[in-house]
Amino acid sequence: MPVDERTFVAEVAGWVTAILARRTDLPYGKATVEEHGVGDRKRHDFLLYRRDVPKVELTGEVKMPESPMGKSPLDTELVEDAFDKATRRGVPYYFTWNVRELALFETHREGVPFMDRRVEGPTTVATVASSDDLRRPGVEQAIKDFWESFLERYADLQAGRRPLQNLPLDRRFVLRLEAALETPISQTQDEMARRRRGDAAFRSSL
Repeated sequence: MPVDERTFVAEVAGWVTAILARRTDLPYGKATVEEHGVGDRKRHDFLLYRRDVPKVELTGEVKMPESPMGKSPLDTELVEDAFDKATRRGVPYYFTWNVRELALFETHREGVPFMDRRVEGPTTVATVASSDDLRRPGVEQAIKDFWESFLERYADLQAGRRPLQNLPLDRRFVLRLEAALETPISQTQDEMARRRRGDAAFRSSL
């Protein structure tokens, strides 16, 4: 049975908050979900707060890997939505995550269109094909391990200790092309599977 997106993100926020309670060396205090910006009806999937200060340091949007926008963290519609929300919050970076991979983006860069701004990743988080895989042994721990490492990485990035590892332009182009092709490929596979189940002639021909 598929895992609900909002339920999953809430669980992740709890895991991240627990990590931060243990890792007091990190400058962040908690993660929250489902918040709305001031005067904004759009909700934020994930927000990371600074420790002891009511300041959001990072926002992110999450999609299940089987959802239309979850085929790739570089899906144009997903990135645009995440960018818009990050801009409204005034955070320096934001991420997109389809559970399988996460991409970290620079929010503001003077004179550069947002789709051309620096991006790090996509970075592999867990080996999952759909939300059903979240129940497999080891997946939850892999996600927790990733987030602890990511929080360390993000703290280093903000402190200037490690720069953003920008994705090369040619690789970015290929990944965005692949992301654009994910939906028609997936729809074609689903339709072939449907016809294979109900059409003996098609099944024989296939």
